[in-house]
Amino acid sequence: MGILDGGAATIFQSLMGAYFLPATLHQAGALVYTDGVITSNGAVDIDCKVQVDVANYRMQQSANYIDGDVRLLVLASQVTTDDELTVSEQRYKIYATSRDPAGAYWDCSGRVS
Repeated sequence: MGILDGGAATIFQSLMGAYFLPATLHQAGALVYTDGVITSNGAVDIDCKVQVDVANYRMQQSANYIDGDVRLLVLASQVTTDDELTVSEQRYKIYATSRDPAGAYWDCSGRVS
């Protein structure tokens, strides 16, 4: 596994993980239709690590931005805009995600939920 095919995530987590806060990623379960009724196949909570930062310039220029939004750098295998994240007893709804070029972390925009 090379640096740019996922190896960076392992290296980054081992080097920088101590500087990230423990958090819980609440991943929404997929919606399933059963006899015309919408159900979920089960949401899952995953332990991860996160850094909470002020909104960067790119976030502030977004049409979705509101005062109080934060930048979340998340060490997890997968993060989507259907997920929420709890860190230091604060829960955030993730409304934008991107992966850094080396695949070491997720760069997310979050809003207090």
